Amino acid sequence: LHLLGPGWYPLSPQFPLGDRFVLTFDLGVDPETAVASGALDDRGRWVQRNRSYVGAIAVGPYRRFEARGHEAYVPPGAGIAPDLVFSTIERAIEVLEPLLGPSPYRSIKAVAIADGTPAAIGPQATMLLPVPIWELDELTARVVAHELAHQWFFNTIAISEDDDAWLSEAFAEYAATVVSRARTGDDAH
Repeated sequence: LHLLGPGWYPLSPQFPLGDRFVLTFDLGVDPETAVASGALDDRGRWVQRNRSYVGAIAVGPYRRFEARGHEAYVPPGAGIAPDLVFSTIERAIEVLEPLLGPSPYRSIKAVAIADGTPAAIGPQATMLLPVPIWELDELTARVVAHELAHQWFFNTIAISEDDDAWLSEAFAEYAATVVSRARTGDDAH
């Protein structure tokens, strides 16, 4: 897993989180070997069409699954059923769109990371989820909703200073709480 941020391309030293770039990844391999944030174009390149602060490349091998317009990339032998992640993404979008507006991306990629990475991250049109998250109990469904919310907050709306990064996390956590309440019917959040 490679997260692309400061050091991979030039950023303003004053407001690095406010800098935005259009990123194109020409990995030169098929999508079952490597996957990057953004969308695959007709030339086989991963392109982040909206400006973004962070990008990601995950190198496989991966098995690619597609359902409901979304994609999942899973290491062979990981024993992961992507249907649970697909349904969680769809349900979260259904709950969040009336609150936040249309999803910024028609298709979301979920990538299973098996390298011991302890945290999930949601770069543009993508969610990088450690393998244990794919087991999807209520807590991990919240993680999926949180990372999905970053498609609206942080990947689309820039913050201007490092001290404001909490805003992106706070809005994403609020969105995850709204989705959790819709899933469980529990108002004790």
